[in-house]
Amino acid sequence: MPVPELPSEGSTSWYSWARGLHRAVTTGDGLFGADSPAGYVDVKAAGAVGDGAANDTSVLQDTIDANAGKIIYFPPGTYNVSQLLLPSNTHLQLGRAVIRRAGNTAGAAGGATLRNSDQRNGNRNITVSGGTITATTGASGRPWAFCGLDGLRVDDLTIEKGQATFADWMFYLERCRNVVVDNIRIVGGTAVGEDGIHIKSSEDMVLSNCLVDSGDDAIVLVHEFNQVRPIRNITISNCVLQSTSAHLIRISVYPTETQPIEDVTLSNIVGHPPATAPAGNAVIIEDQTGAGAGTGLIRRITMDNIVINATGYPGNAVSIRSTVDSTFSNWRVSGASDRSYLLANCHRCNFTSVVADTPAASTRNPQWTVDGCTNLLFLGCEARDSRLWSWGIAGERSSDLSFIGCRSVSPALQHWSVSAVQRLTVLGCTTTGGGTPIDCATTAPPTQVKVIGNSFSGYSSSGDVAVANCPAGQLSYFGNDDLADRGDEFTRAKVGFFGTTPVAKPSVTGSRTQGTALASLLEALADLGLITDSSTS
Repeated sequence: MPVPELPSEGSTSWYSWARGLHRAVTTGDGLFGADSPAGYVDVKAAGAVGDGAANDTSVLQDTIDANAGKIIYFPPGTYNVSQLLLPSNTHLQLGRAVIRRAGNTAGAAGGATLRNSDQRNGNRNITVSGGTITATTGASGRPWAFCGLDGLRVDDLTIEKGQATFADWMFYLERCRNVVVDNIRIVGGTAVGEDGIHIKSSEDMVLSNCLVDSGDDAIVLVHEFNQVRPIRNITISNCVLQSTSAHLIRISVYPTETQPIEDVTLSNIVGHPPATAPAGNAVIIEDQTGAGAGTGLIRRITMDNIVINATGYPGNAVSIRSTVDSTFSNWRVSGASDRSYLLANCHRCNFTSVVADTPAASTRNPQWTVDGCTNLLFLGCEARDSRLWSWGIAGERSSDLSFIGCRSVSPALQHWSVSAVQRLTVLGCTTTGGGTPIDCATTAPPTQVKVIGNSFSGYSSSGDVAVANCPAGQLSYFGNDDLADRGDEFTRAKVGFFGTTPVAKPSVTGSRTQGTALASLLEALADLGLITDSSTS
C-alpha cells in the first residue's frame, strides 16, 4: 500500500503522518494498524482534477461510493465540491488536500460539505484524516454534519469558514456514538449561529487537542428540538477556545426536553476573548426544564483545569444553574464583567481550588453568587479583589454550604454576605482586608452558622467583630483569629456555655476568712454558667 506524501515543513500533519507510519512499520498492518482498510484508491487517478477550478463533486462521489472499505487518498490540491456523502466504511485520507464548497444545496444539514449518506437510518465506521474543509465566495451551509453514525474517527482536520456567507454549525454531531476526534482546528467563525463543535444526543465520545475560533458557541452540548437520546459519556480535553458572539463552553437542556446530559468530563481547557468585543457569558451550564431540587437533567459533570480570560465578555463569566452531583476543580476565571461565578439551584456539587480573580472595575456584584443551592462544598477556593462581596449567599432554599480552607482578599465590602441559608460552615478560611468577614442579613438571617478556626485580618467593621448580625443562638464561633480587642476577657472565642460572644474575666472580692470571697467566687461561676448556685446563707 503506498504511503501518502510527506507533509510540508511546519505542517501539523506531520504528527498524524508519523503516527501512521510508526504503526505501519511496527505492526506490519498498514497505515491504520490491525484494522486497516483493505486497498487504496487515488482520487486523481480516478479522474478528479483538484485544481481549484474544476467541479470534482461527481467523480469524487462516484469514487467514494465504489470503494467502501478502502483508503481513499486525496493528493495535494483544491477540490471544488457542492457536497460529499460518505457511506458506511468510508476512509478518507485527505493529507494536505483542500475540500472547498463551491455551491449550495437546500437546508442547513442537507447542505453540509461533508456528511454521512444515511442520516435517517445511520451509518457505521467512517474515518477522515487530515485535510482542510473550506468554502468559496457566496457558499453557505455546514462544513461538517454527521447524524446517526456508529464509529467515527477524525484527526488532523482543519475546518475554515473561508469565504462563505454563513457556515452554520461548523462541526456538527448528532445521534453519534463511538467517536474519537483528535487535533482538529475550527477557524473563521464570525456570526451568531456559527458554532464550533456542536453535539446533540451522542454518547461514548472522546475529543482532544482542538483549537476552536467560532462565531457562536465554541463547544456546545445541547438538547433542543425534542431530542430522544441522552448525551452521555463524553470526554473533552486539551482545547483552546474563542468565541466572537456567544459562549466558550455551553451545556444546556432547553425547557421542553426530557433527556439528560450526564457523565461528561472537560479538562485542560483555555478560553480567551477574541480581538473584537465578544458577546455572551464565557461559560454557561443550565437545565431550563425547571426540574425539582436535586433532580436536574444535567448531572455528573466534571470540569478540571479550566482557565478563562473573560475580559470583555458581558454578564457573568460562569453561570451554572440546576446542575447536580458534579465536580469543578482547578479553575481560574479573570476579568469578569459581572460575577465571576453564578451558582443557582445546584445540588451536591463540589468546588475545589476554583479561583475568581480581579473582575472588571465596573462590576457591582459579588464575585461568587450562590442562590437556592444545597449541599455544596467549597474547598480551597478564592476570591481576589472583589468590587463588592467575595461571596454572596442567598435564597430561602439554600442549605448545607461548607467553605473549607477558602481565601478572600481585599473585597470592597464583606467577604461573605449571607441571608436565609440554613447550616453554613466556614472552617479554616483566611480573609485579608475588606469589610466585615461575615455579614448576616437582618431581614432574612441565616441559621445554624459555624465559624471555626479561621484567620480574619486587616478588615474594617463596627467593633472589629468578625461576624455581624447573626441571631442569638444561631452562631457557633470558636478557634478564630480576628481583630476584636478583648482586653481582660476570659477567652477569645466561644466555648459552649460562654454564649455567642467572649465574656470578661470575672473578679473575686471579699475576705477569705469571713467567707465573702467564697460567696463572690460562687456568684462569678454561676454568672459564667459553670455552676448552678443553690447554696444558702
